[in-house]
Amino acid sequence: MYTLIQCMRWYGHKDEVTLQDIRQAGCTGVVSALHQYLPGEIWDYDTIIQYKAEIENHGLKWEVVESLPVHDHIKLGYEDRDDLIRKYILSMQNLAKAGIKVITYNFMPLLDWLRTDVDYQREDGSGILYFKKDEYAVFDLFILKRHDARDEYSTAEYERLKHFYEKLGQSEIDRIKNNFLLPLPGADEHFNMEDLRQKIEKYRKVTREKMKTNLVYFLKKICPVADESGIQLAVHPDDPPYSVFGLPRIIHTSADC
Repeated sequence: MYTLIQCMRWYGHKDEVTLQDIRQAGCTGVVSALHQYLPGEIWDYDTIIQYKAEIENHGLKWEVVESLPVHDHIKLGYEDRDDLIRKYILSMQNLAKAGIKVITYNFMPLLDWLRTDVDYQREDGSGILYFKKDEYAVFDLFILKRHDARDEYSTAEYERLKHFYEKLGQSEIDRIKNNFLLPLPGADEHFNMEDLRQKIEKYRKVTREKMKTNLVYFLKKICPVADESGIQLAVHPDDPPYSVFGLPRIIHTSADC
C-alpha cells in the first residue's frame, strides 16, 4: 500500500528556501539532487551520504531524487552511450545503497522544463513560474532566429507574432532572452545564444522514432538494475508538452505511454 508523503523540492545550499523552512511548512520529506555533478558523472556514495545526513539533521528525509540527469549522448545514441549508462547505473546503485529508492529522470532533448518568466506576479502578489507560448515563439523566431523556425508557423501566425515582438520593450525582450538562457534551479550551466544554436543543431536530424529507440535502449539497461536494487524510476514528462525549438520530444501524450 502506498501512502502520500508531504515533500518539498530543495535545490541545495543555493536555495533561498532552507531546510528549516521546509520543516516548518509541515513537510517530512525532501525532493532533491546533487546539483554539483554534471550529466555523465558518477554520484559518489560518500557525497550522497553526507547530503542525506544534512537533510536528516533537520528532521527530514531525502525521499526522492529529482533528477539523476541523463547525458545528451545517451539521448542521441552516440558511441559512448554504453559507458555513460554504466556510470548512470553506478549512481543508481550508490543511491540505493544509501537508502534512496525513488529516482526521477527525464528524456527531454537538450533542455529540461522551460519557462518564459521565473518570477511572474499573480494578482495576490505571489510569484510563480510561468510559460507563455507567444513569448516562446518570439524568442524562437526573432531572438534566437533558429534555422527552420519560420516553417513551423502559418503566415497569419507569423505576422501576429512579429507584431507582438515589435511592441515589446527592450526590458521585456531581455527578460525573455535571459529566462531561456538561465540554468535550471540548483545548476550552474549557463547557455549563451551560440551555444544554444549549436546544441539544437545536433538534434536536427534526430527523429522522434530515433529518440524512442534510444530511450528503450537506455531503459533496457537500467530497469533490471532498478528492479535488483528496489528502485522506483519516475520519468518527468515533456514540459511544456510539445516540441520546442524543433527538438524531438517523445513523452507528452497518452500515445507515448
